[in-house]
Amino acid sequence: MKCEVCGTEIPTGEVECPECGNKLEVTHQEIVQTKKRNDHNKKALLICGSIILIILIYVLAAYDFAPRSSGPIERLTYQQTIDRGYDDGSIQVAIDKQKDVEEFIYNALDLQNIKSSQYCLSDGNTTIVCFYVEGMLESNQYSISYSVVNKQLKTSRLEVYGTNNKSIQTLSNIPIDETIMNKMGDYIEINQAYSLLNKAREKMAKDKNDQKRCIYINQENPEISIIENQESESEYSFNVSIDIDYSKINKNR
Repeated sequence: MKCEVCGTEIPTGEVECPECGNKLEVTHQEIVQTKKRNDHNKKALLICGSIILIILIYVLAAYDFAPRSSGPIERLTYQQTIDRGYDDGSIQVAIDKQKDVEEFIYNALDLQNIKSSQYCLSDGNTTIVCFYVEGMLESNQYSISYSVVNKQLKTSRLEVYGTNNKSIQTLSNIPIDETIMNKMGDYIEINQAYSLLNKAREKMAKDKNDQKRCIYINQENPEISIIENQESESEYSFNVSIDIDYSKINKNR
């Protein structure tokens, strides 16, 4: 950093120019800290966007929306859905379930920065009501999401997004909290969720279209998905999830 008055290079951490004595309003340390905060905020936005996109794809696939669609699918707020007359009572079911999920996460899981989001997907004929609740533990983002159709719980998903300095394929276990994952699994009626994910991790393979990506998806019910991307030589990002389609379970009973 150079002095604005005389142009002298100012050492990191100094609060004034060593040449002319000009006082600095911001120290190098403050600049570094600000950059770190900005980088963290950008990464948080990317994580949030990834979660929304993955939930959106799964919900549409689980409901088989396309063959039923009579028009373009819109993403709407709850109020927009109600104002257009698209709600059949599913929004209230989702609101009640979201309150239950939030209470569970606040009371049973040791997570921080807990947030929630809700929206609807509609083509004017069929409406899917969706929400998710997420929270942080260390560098991992944990979330539980649900979709509601015709006033019935349609799907649920538990998901973790995180980063690590090594590939999860080289580790003995996925670097997520075992207790939290199992509690989340129990909540959506999946037993031993942590063990299921670790067994799936052993079956990961290189993506044919991207050699920096490894994946495993079992395409069953529940569906287990693990995706890992190599961001750099010393950084890997991973997304693990378990999805359950309650309507398929009910059909098999």
